[in-house]
Amino acid sequence: MNQPDTRTGAEPGPSAQAAQPEPHAQSPAAERNRGPQTLRSMLSFSERVDLLIRVVLAVAVSIGCYFIIEPFLTAIVIAAILAVVTWPLFASARSSAGGSTTLPALLMVFLLIIGVLIPSSFLLIALAQQIPKGISVIRESPAASRFRPPSPRFRASALGFTTSCSSRSTPRRSRPPCRSSSSRSRPRFSMQPST
Repeated sequence: MNQPDTRTGAEPGPSAQAAQPEPHAQSPAAERNRGPQTLRSMLSFSERVDLLIRVVLAVAVSIGCYFIIEPFLTAIVIAAILAVVTWPLFASARSSAGGSTTLPALLMVFLLIIGVLIPSSFLLIALAQQIPKGISVIRESPAASRFRPPSPRFRASALGFTTSCSSRSTPRRSRPPCRSSSSRSRPRFSMQPST
């Protein structure tokens, strides 16, 4: 016999009886043994192709958005930092202005121009004027000479090769032609050790 519904006290109707599980339904252990459903078993071929096209287009649009925003990332990060840092000052200015946001926003823009933009522009101008002096000091320092690459003649002589192209041990026809010193091409090195 059917039990009355505890919420309403009414007898369950025929639709509630149909919603009850059937005695021959599979147990949860049998459903687990069937294994997880794969994407292939859940979607038809056309739905999978449609899903693949959507994913590829979403990735392409995301990459395109990154390339569009990339030149502005530094400015966006600096603006976010300034917004977070100056928010308490703006909130106090807004509460003292009686909830109006126009005057405190104008005040914040004016303070940021005076306090951040103008000093940083002077600093960057001064830094740009000092860069050539700094480079010349670095080039003339004794420590910089350790990092300079050796000249080509030093490298050739350190490896034991000569830079002359005349060799008396080989006949003239088999020797490579000598280039004059006024030639702009690189000198040929003979593979004979220097003495």
